[in-house]
Amino acid sequence: MTTLLSCLETAWFIILVVLFFNVMIFVHELGHFLAGKWCGAYLDSFLIWFGKPIWQKKRG
Repeated sequence: MTTLLSCLETAWFIILVVLFFNVMIFVHELGHFLAGKWCGAYLDSFLIWFGKPIWQKKRG
Protein backbone atom coordinates (compact mmCIF):
# COMPACT_ATOMS: atom_id res chain seq x y z
CA MET A 1 0.00 0.00 0.00
CA THR A 2 2.80 2.41 0.80
CA THR A 3 4.39 1.70 -2.59
CA LEU A 4 1.17 2.68 -4.36
CA LEU A 5 0.90 5.89 -2.34
CA SER A 6 4.53 6.68 -3.06
CA CYS A 7 3.96 6.20 -6.80
CA LEU A 8 0.84 8.37 -6.73
CA GLU A 9 2.69 11.06 -4.80
CA THR A 10 5.50 11.00 -7.35
CA ALA A 11 3.06 11.14 -10.26
CA TRP A 12 1.23 14.09 -8.66
CA PHE A 13 4.54 15.93 -8.18
CA ILE A 14 5.50 15.37 -11.84
CA ILE A 15 2.09 16.66 -13.00
CA LEU A 16 2.48 19.78 -10.86
CA VAL A 17 5.97 20.46 -12.22
CA VAL A 18 4.79 20.07 -15.83
CA LEU A 19 1.84 22.40 -15.17
CA PHE A 20 4.12 24.96 -13.53
CA PHE A 21 6.51 24.97 -16.49
CA ASN A 22 3.62 25.29 -18.95
CA VAL A 23 2.30 28.33 -17.07
CA MET A 24 5.77 29.86 -17.08
CA ILE A 25 6.15 29.25 -20.82
CA PHE A 26 2.71 30.79 -21.44
CA VAL A 27 3.60 33.94 -19.50
CA HIS A 28 6.98 34.18 -21.23
CA GLU A 29 5.53 33.83 -24.73
CA LEU A 30 2.70 36.23 -23.89
CA GLY A 31 5.37 38.78 -23.02
CA HIS A 32 6.91 38.37 -26.47
CA PHE A 33 3.48 38.68 -28.10
CA LEU A 34 2.53 41.84 -26.20
CA ALA A 35 5.92 43.46 -26.77
CA GLY A 36 5.57 42.82 -30.49
CA LYS A 37 2.06 44.29 -30.51
CA TRP A 38 3.19 47.39 -28.62
CA CYS A 39 6.08 47.90 -31.05
CA GLY A 40 3.71 47.72 -34.02
CA ALA A 41 4.78 44.36 -35.43
CA TYR A 42 2.29 42.40 -37.54
CA LEU A 43 1.27 39.31 -35.57
CA ASP A 44 -1.30 36.97 -37.03
CA SER A 45 -1.58 34.51 -34.13
CA PHE A 46 -0.40 33.64 -30.62
CA LEU A 47 0.93 30.09 -30.41
CA ILE A 48 2.42 27.99 -27.66
CA TRP A 49 4.34 24.84 -28.60
CA PHE A 50 3.63 23.68 -32.13
CA GLY A 51 0.55 22.81 -34.10
CA LYS A 52 -2.89 24.33 -34.35
CA PRO A 53 -3.75 27.25 -32.06
CA ILE A 54 -6.16 26.57 -29.19
CA TRP A 55 -7.78 29.98 -29.60
CA GLN A 56 -7.73 32.08 -32.73
CA LYS A 57 -9.32 35.37 -33.79
CA LYS A 58 -9.81 35.99 -37.49
CA ARG A 59 -10.42 39.43 -38.92
CA GLY A 60 -12.33 40.21 -42.06
